[in-house]
Amino acid sequence: MVRQMIWQKVCKRKDTFKAENAQPEDQCDKKFPKKLHESTSSQTPSSVGNQGEDQVDFVSPRSRREIRRQNKQMITNLYLKKPEQKNKDIGIQTEHSFFLENTDNLKAELKKTKADLCKRKVKVSILTKKLERLEAKEKKHSKIVRTLHDQCTPAQAKRILTLNQKIGALFKRRYVPDLIIRSMSRRDYEYLRQKKIMQMPSIRTQERWLQYFKMNPGFQDDSIKVFQEMIKTNTFQYNKEARAKENAVEIIHNWFDEVNSRQIYDKIKLRCALGINFEDQLDKMELFLDTFKVIGRGNKIILPWQRGMRVSIKSTRAWYHDLISNESCSEFEFTLDIHHEVHVDSAINHQLDQFKKWDLNFQGLSYVMGVIAHKMKLLYPDLGKRQSGIYLNDHGLTPWIYHLSRGGLMVPSDYFLRDYKVFDQKFKEFHIPLLDRHPKVIERFCQVLEESFGGKYDKAVLNLFANTRKMIRIRYLNAQLKFNTGGNEKIRGKKSKLANFKFNNNLTKYTI
Repeated sequence: MVRQMIWQKVCKRKDTFKAENAQPEDQCDKKFPKKLHESTSSQTPSSVGNQGEDQVDFVSPRSRREIRRQNKQMITNLYLKKPEQKNKDIGIQTEHSFFLENTDNLKAELKKTKADLCKRKVKVSILTKKLERLEAKEKKHSKIVRTLHDQCTPAQAKRILTLNQKIGALFKRRYVPDLIIRSMSRRDYEYLRQKKIMQMPSIRTQERWLQYFKMNPGFQDDSIKVFQEMIKTNTFQYNKEARAKENAVEIIHNWFDEVNSRQIYDKIKLRCALGINFEDQLDKMELFLDTFKVIGRGNKIILPWQRGMRVSIKSTRAWYHDLISNESCSEFEFTLDIHHEVHVDSAINHQLDQFKKWDLNFQGLSYVMGVIAHKMKLLYPDLGKRQSGIYLNDHGLTPWIYHLSRGGLMVPSDYFLRDYKVFDQKFKEFHIPLLDRHPKVIERFCQVLEESFGGKYDKAVLNLFANTRKMIRIRYLNAQLKFNTGGNEKIRGKKSKLANFKFNNNLTKYTI
């Protein structure tokens, strides 16, 4: 009964059997050792019944684990060898220990070799980059040498390339600083040379050296000549500022002398102060006002006194030309030449407005032409010039551009401005009544201009004008439409609005 209970409890089996007839192969060797089988098989039910349950020879799981641990340790001690101790003494070492020692030494040597290889690679990379820089420098030097031999004589090239070669008592490299000091101030140069503060050659030696230094005509020779002229004024920053202040004071003084003291009706014609020309002085003063900068007010804003001086200059110049052309006027023989055309017409209130509008349109016309000339300046530089490169007397047709510009706006040429009037007239005839809504407007209008001017202008110039002029007309019509309707409708809006929009002939009184 006891064996049956142990069987069911340990082996987790639920079947029943007669314990006295159980054989060893029917039992679990792991859970029922042979000793237990022998001890229990020899017992009888009566003897088992007489003993207590605590007197049965039973092996617990902990004891079995301890037995297995001891068995494993015994196997480990029997089959696994201890690591052999390495020693430098060859007589003590075995073949296996000697191999292990050699392997460790080779690993250390391999690690050291890899580190050295990495350092060598870094040095090789640095030297490679240095070699590339030296090759580029050598290539540049070879180009310089070839250029010197092409532009200079062999003796001059040798003097330039051999810096350590003496020329007289000094090195060649000392000549350039001495020449610069002399160009700045000859008096200072003589002082430094006499006091022996610096070792300098005589002026005669410099002149003799410059006399033999010649170059072939070309760009380099022209650059040296330009530098020779500019070195007289380009010295130090404070000298530039001092010269600018001196010139400003001189211009203002001469201008007041001209405006306040000039008497055009004197006996001597063109009587003026010594060394001062009347028209040139007015031009200088106007240029001074155009380039005068006002701090904190922007580049395009002029002060009231500047505006008054500009008006005074313009009126003085006009008054001067009228009196010069009519010097023979007398009480008995009065003649007066009026150079502008006088139109005789009936007294209508809007005649003055019409004249003002024509003048404003013309100024806007010239501004648009300047924009087109600026965009095409690389391909067609003859369409216009910058305001800074034009003489002051040439701006009578485009005063608005000179008023806005600080020297950078483009002023269209005279022939381009005359042709632009024809362009604008063709545009107004093409877009009747206000705007042509048929397809390919730009292409058709360019064909009209090409038929009128032939091959005088490139198609790119005509295309740019057609597109720019069309956008100006559309912007103007949008402004008029918004003013008349009081809404946000635009001509260039959605397609539905454009299709339903009908041009009104009374949309505006004047069209541009």
